[in-house]
Amino acid sequence: MQQISIEVDSFRTKVREIEEQSAQEVSDMAVMRNDISHNEASIGRIQEELEQSDVADEELRERIATYEKEVEQKECRLAELQSGQEQEQMRAQALVEQRTSLGQRIEALKERRFGLTQSINEAKLSSASSSSLIDETILRLQMLKDSAVVKDENIARIQQESADCEGLLREIADRIQTLENAQTGYQIKYRGRQEKYDRLAADRRSQEDQARGYLQKAKLLQEMENNLEGFQQSVRYVMSQAEKGALQGVYGPVSRLISVSGEHALAVEIALGAAMQNIIVEDEPVAKRAIAMLKNTRSGRATFLPISTVKGNRLTDSWLPEMEGFVGIASDLVSYAPEFEGVIRQLLGRVVIVQDLDCALPVAKRASYRFRIVTLDGQVMNSGGSMTGGYSAKSAGILSRTKEIDALNRQAESCQERIRGMDAENEPPSLEEEEEEPIPEGTAVDPQTGETVQMPDPSTVDPDDPSVMGNVPVNDNLVDVKPTEA
Repeated sequence: MQQISIEVDSFRTKVREIEEQSAQEVSDMAVMRNDISHNEASIGRIQEELEQSDVADEELRERIATYEKEVEQKECRLAELQSGQEQEQMRAQALVEQRTSLGQRIEALKERRFGLTQSINEAKLSSASSSSLIDETILRLQMLKDSAVVKDENIARIQQESADCEGLLREIADRIQTLENAQTGYQIKYRGRQEKYDRLAADRRSQEDQARGYLQKAKLLQEMENNLEGFQQSVRYVMSQAEKGALQGVYGPVSRLISVSGEHALAVEIALGAAMQNIIVEDEPVAKRAIAMLKNTRSGRATFLPISTVKGNRLTDSWLPEMEGFVGIASDLVSYAPEFEGVIRQLLGRVVIVQDLDCALPVAKRASYRFRIVTLDGQVMNSGGSMTGGYSAKSAGILSRTKEIDALNRQAESCQERIRGMDAENEPPSLEEEEEEPIPEGTAVDPQTGETVQMPDPSTVDPDDPSVMGNVPVNDNLVDVKPTEA
């Protein structure tokens, strides 16, 4: 903008200089015309004087001749008239002097005629030169007028382009302000996303730690289950022989052949007690062979439950469901294969599960202490009226170990699902997608077409050359934009 203003001022100064030069040349032309008129008047006057001089010269000759005649006559008369000699001599002397003066005047007039002739010739030459100079001046003046018109048009065009550039600069300033506001908004949004990302990353690490903890604990419990940790040496020996094929017809410990819900696990485990490690077998011969093997190898003692002989009974008291806090018969709260029904009823068919000890006492009294009652938190009312109770751990029991392994695996998988959901939802925030490509220097963007256009270099444009200025394309929608630093 400052460069354009300087160029406009330069154009205006040059136009004023041209106008002053034109006025001076018009004045010079008027002076030259006056000189020509004066010279022409002088020429006329000189010619008249020359003509008059020619006439006077003839008259003088005639007069001289007349005078000479008179002198001769007077000399003759002087000779004849001696009495008037002195006067005649004086008169002759006067005539001689007059003749001398007239001769001098004739010579002066001749010299003047010669000078006037030269002046006339010079005036004629000056008139021709002045005419040529006038023609050149008129032609130059016309060229200056045409140049002034072209420059006026260029100045008007430049002023219009300057006004258009100012308007575009205001639009660009508004656009810059809008982009700065948008940048502020994106920065706020970026900080919000960063905070959310950090929060979710912390949650993800927490979920990973929990999943690792669940998996490590499940792995530990699985190894304990595989190694029959918590079981007697005799039970482990029998199961190892069965796995090797040395002992057929062995189903396994009771705790491995039943399943129970988490809320009932502790009560069922207390109800079974040591019977959880009793080994269910197919028949008495299998139990007999197993006992013989334990005896021969001195591997301890174990209780065997042949399904062919063990047939337990289940309580059938119809009033039990009516009692407050009644949960169910223990054998009804576990799941097992149908072939093990007699064994399970033998172990749990006469055990009642209730909510708590306050609920157990009325049931025991009404049943006259004929069967065992176990609460969900592990307290026991034994048949006969004795009571067993205290603190019982709710985890890592033999019966609940398998279910706890499954629960831990499910919890670990749930953590992994949440982690995958976080990974899908949470991506590291970035502002790169908001950046705009910079515009190369010396180019301009047309707002109507969105195209990048090459602008002319102002340093290569001569403001005094109408042909150059006339060829500069004018586009009101273009503005020279320098690239901004990102």
